[in-house]
Amino acid sequence: MGRIARIYPLHVFTLLVAIFLHREMWQNGVSWLGHFIPNLFLLQAFIPKSGYYYSFNSPSWSLCCEMLFYGLFPFLVKWFRSAWWLVGTIAMFALAIVFGMGFTPDDQTVVNTIWYVNPLVRLVDFFLGMLLYEVYGKWKHVGWGKLKATVCECLAVGLFLLFYLLSDSFSIVYRASVYYWLPVSAVILVFSFQRGYLSGWLSGRVLVYLGEISFGVYLFHYLVLRSFFRIMAKTGWELNAAASFALVLAVTLLLSALSFRYFEKPVNRRLKRLLGA
Repeated sequence: MGRIARIYPLHVFTLLVAIFLHREMWQNGVSWLGHFIPNLFLLQAFIPKSGYYYSFNSPSWSLCCEMLFYGLFPFLVKWFRSAWWLVGTIAMFALAIVFGMGFTPDDQTVVNTIWYVNPLVRLVDFFLGMLLYEVYGKWKHVGWGKLKATVCECLAVGLFLLFYLLSDSFSIVYRASVYYWLPVSAVILVFSFQRGYLSGWLSGRVLVYLGEISFGVYLFHYLVLRSFFRIMAKTGWELNAAASFALVLAVTLLLSALSFRYFEKPVNRRLKRLLGA
């Protein structure tokens, strides 16, 4: 319930903002309602059409996946009686996904619909997270020196950068999910121990605060971008890429900070009291 109290209010708020920005959709009430209801209840990612899962505030499709994970979590904990059950399930899903990807065309819309947005495929990401937690629990008491931990952190970051730099050599079909499982898992696991200099640097006050408002950044950034391009198109203003990026980033961070302090935290506290979370 705590996660729902954290996620859902800001989703509804940004959905209402997106409705205002998508005023052209109001002309067809039936179509508008058909897109609004799945978004309101975070069901849009289950509809295999980009016009639905990317409608209104596009990034919110991933919240649909999160709600599925949170709903299934109590049952998954009972089902996965050991880490080996998790490993076996991940292996089974991974083989099925890779096999299916072999028959998928290099079409971005098709890839997004089947392998990127699909909550059932994204379940594997959640399984991997559960497995990483099991590994963390077994290794967290292992003695890690500062230097050794820092080397491991650098290697994890280097592995991710290597995969990123080589990504164009692989089909977009695989880059939609399976390609990044290994490097992202390595980064999450190594940094979770917080033993090295890099993780120590990331624990600074400014970066921790940016982490706290990052959910707002995630949900606001598309709306800010959309508004920015509309204003640029209507006014004829011209800004170079660097200035555009700086402006969009500054506005997004400002909105996220204001939202976190004056909307998310108060609403979250009240909902938690109401739900007894």
